[in-house]
Amino acid sequence: MNPPHLGHAASPNAPLTPPGASEESASGSGISAFAVLVGTSFLLLATFFVMSFVAVWKRSEADVLPPAPVSMVVSGNAPEVPAPVERPRMRKAVVNIRRPDLKNGVLRTLPGLDTPRAAFVPHGTLVDVGRAKTEAGQTWYHVRAVVNGVAYEGWMHADILDPVP
Repeated sequence: MNPPHLGHAASPNAPLTPPGASEESASGSGISAFAVLVGTSFLLLATFFVMSFVAVWKRSEADVLPPAPVSMVVSGNAPEVPAPVERPRMRKAVVNIRRPDLKNGVLRTLPGLDTPRAAFVPHGTLVDVGRAKTEAGQTWYHVRAVVNGVAYEGWMHADILDPVP
């Protein structure tokens, strides 16, 4: 039996190409699995950036509050200047977690242990404290806190807040 012709540069261990098949068909369709993986990764990353941009844009729109309505009473020729809106005076406090196994205090959307969490506030964070409310025999304070550059507002239990003199 005559051995098949392998060409002048072929190795004796090279696989044989079936008769009538070209060398291009042996290499596959031309799109590698790596190229598909890179393309898919690019699309996922682009989608992430677009959705992040939209979320930041929507959040910035929500932060802009409409101006408060101003009522003016006209008496004679001079308009009366409206009284400024009084906001409750906020006191300062520090989040003080006394349990060594915990590092964050829980800021809740409403007073009470069974209400949803709004954020975790790290130990030592300076917060603004407003009015108090008693719920199920426990005292809760309305709090404003800034965590990682984001402002949160909610309720914290009195046990984890120490007033700042």
